[in-house]
Amino acid sequence: MNTFTRLLTYTLISLSAYLQAAAPLFLASDPWPPFTGNVGAPRVIIDLVEEALRRGDIEASTTIVEMSALNSGLASGQFQGSPALWKTDERNEILLFSNPILENKLVLLGRKGSDVSASSLLELKGKRVGIVDGYGYLAELRDTGPAFITGKNNQANFSALLAGKLDYMLVDELLLHYAMQNQLEKFKKTLVFGTQPIITKPLYFALRKDTPNAAEIIETFNRELATMLQDGSYQTILQLPWIRIDIDGDGKFELIYNGDQALSEVPLSHYQPFYHADEIEEEEERLYRVKGQLYDSWDDIPKSLKEPVDSSAGGVLYEFKF
Repeated sequence: MNTFTRLLTYTLISLSAYLQAAAPLFLASDPWPPFTGNVGAPRVIIDLVEEALRRGDIEASTTIVEMSALNSGLASGQFQGSPALWKTDERNEILLFSNPILENKLVLLGRKGSDVSASSLLELKGKRVGIVDGYGYLAELRDTGPAFITGKNNQANFSALLAGKLDYMLVDELLLHYAMQNQLEKFKKTLVFGTQPIITKPLYFALRKDTPNAAEIIETFNRELATMLQDGSYQTILQLPWIRIDIDGDGKFELIYNGDQALSEVPLSHYQPFYHADEIEEEEERLYRVKGQLYDSWDDIPKSLKEPVDSSAGGVLYEFKF
């Protein structure tokens, strides 16, 4: 092989590797509103993941398929990864996972008057509990006591619950948070829900291990996700007014407001992306971050930042059909 041929071969190999590495990631997810969905519909997790990748100069597109097609497509290599997955033993064999994006905290939802104080599935022996078919928690639920009844999606389980065909359903706390933003009065009249998660499942961005530069892409994603938690864009994309998180890694949690002005009263509720069961929150340990500034107490926040303001809603992310 002469020098020109060697140079041409090297150039072609390098170009091929570059084009392969630079090609947009072909991701897939099952329909899971409002976390995942088609373009134009609420899909906050896809938006979050694609924004983190974009910040790392990585292009990605996500197609929506049914869960069975997602699992088979990931296994066969039809899809390079997914923006929103739980870990399973089977997936660990073929996928690399990012740091957790958030934790899906599954709580009990029941009709008004139901006891939703259970902290484990063992306390629900004999109860009819609705779960969504195909999700990654099914195997670990076997022989835990309840009679599990699978539904196609959360709405199917919700309708069965209202009709008395279920005693409870397991539903994501964040999904309830979104629904109650617009349906609070209906929930108060007809439903009750638990405040302690029955199951907590970290949610990840994942790539097949044979994806070119998979480890580097995951590392880049983790770095950009951490930056988004710091700069407020994480909270903005998820459309959460208040979140509670240890933003600076000092072991203390801050309540962080999404916007330039907090309301006039101490926030009564907030969302915590990462759950700690052994943690006891004391009011005097709360720290508040408003407009990028950290305050040791609610009283330390300037009055100019506590004036009620009209906020532009991001639209209805999720509603149940009653």
